[in-house]
Amino acid sequence: MKRVLLLCCCIVAFASHAQSGMGVRFGVQGNFTTINLPGPTINGVEPLKDVYGTGLGGGAHLDFNIPLLTFRLSGDYITFAPDNDKFRDNLAQLTGSAASEFSIEGGRIDIFSLALNGKYSFLDALPIVSPYITGGFGLARLEAQETKILFQGQPSNTFAGKSSETEAQFNAGAGVDVNLVGIAIYLEAKYTWVTTEGGTSTYVPITVGVTF
Repeated sequence: MKRVLLLCCCIVAFASHAQSGMGVRFGVQGNFTTINLPGPTINGVEPLKDVYGTGLGGGAHLDFNIPLLTFRLSGDYITFAPDNDKFRDNLAQLTGSAASEFSIEGGRIDIFSLALNGKYSFLDALPIVSPYITGGFGLARLEAQETKILFQGQPSNTFAGKSSETEAQFNAGAGVDVNLVGIAIYLEAKYTWVTTEGGTSTYVPITVGVTF
């Protein structure tokens, strides 16, 4: 959380400086998403696959407006926790044991990202609503806690975590601005690829934000 606050403060400070020389707008956003990531295998099965629930987070952004196009610099933080019930069910199917005999510790995933996107609005003739398409690239830092599996209360298996793995990310999506007096409220979805070690992780953040 401290990193998120620091990121927001940096973006605010940059916005204050940039506004004196060009058209810049500042905003904040909230995100929710699910994630699909390559995981470790046991006997050819990925027990971590599809066990992560909805990730939640938020961030801040700057919009640099030029004719016909907006560039958006955004910083975000999203955190995911495993669905322990689903995790235990996967392990039960894998081993033939009862799900109640397993317990899970750790496994949370955090993503810190910084991205630069182009944003093209169309149908601007509409009085309030402005749909748009967007796409861009940036960096994503993934941190995964160690995941411990206990069977009947005793350690059974451990999946090592990852710390400070910073990788390239790419995204493409669409959204809609609702233009009110002095502010724009927007809803956006972006398909995001992160080139993690061992495969590509993907997630589709649904973002609700406001630009001042």
